[in-house]
Amino acid sequence: MISSADIKDACVGLVTLLYKTDDFSCIKNSSGGIELFDNSSPTTISIAFLLADKVMNYQPIIISSSDDFKKSVINAF
Repeated sequence: MISSADIKDACVGLVTLLYKTDDFSCIKNSSGGIELFDNSSPTTISIAFLLADKVMNYQPIIISSSDDFKKSVINAF
């Protein structure tokens, strides 16, 4: 889950698909933030963070996830 302190998600709490990739992964919006799945590719992770950065007005981003997923995020950049 990706969010910021002031802006939690991209679509004001609406649960919706934001992006679908060819590798059967997706980026989805929920009331808690922008969601990714553990099997997301580095490309999908990068797209999600670019989206979150813009939508959340370039505020510091909060990642709420497992340590393994946080490592995937670091490796994507």
